[in-house]
Amino acid sequence: MRQNRFDRIFLTVPVEPSFLFRLREENVNLSELAELGIHLLRHFENGRSCFFTSETERISASFFIQETSYLQICSYCLRCSRPIYSVMEEVLQNAYLESYLL
Repeated sequence: MRQNRFDRIFLTVPVEPSFLFRLREENVNLSELAELGIHLLRHFENGRSCFFTSETERISASFFIQETSYLQICSYCLRCSRPIYSVMEEVLQNAYLESYLL
């Protein structure tokens, strides 16, 4: 994780290879997908959404998110005692399912 001068965080998380391939094939912007996923996470925390998770081999995906979004994710991870990488992968997958497959 690195921060740039525009209050954005450069984050690298492990994701499923087939998922990343689908995103690239459809020209999905990972940064936008992450921001949308973080928005959906707010709904999940309020009990209005369902989060999908899977366990498979991982590869790395990098993208920028807003500093405020990063802080929100960190806060969620601390409350739930979960690693940021697994939460961010779920965030990306769920945002993709919610927005691009419907």
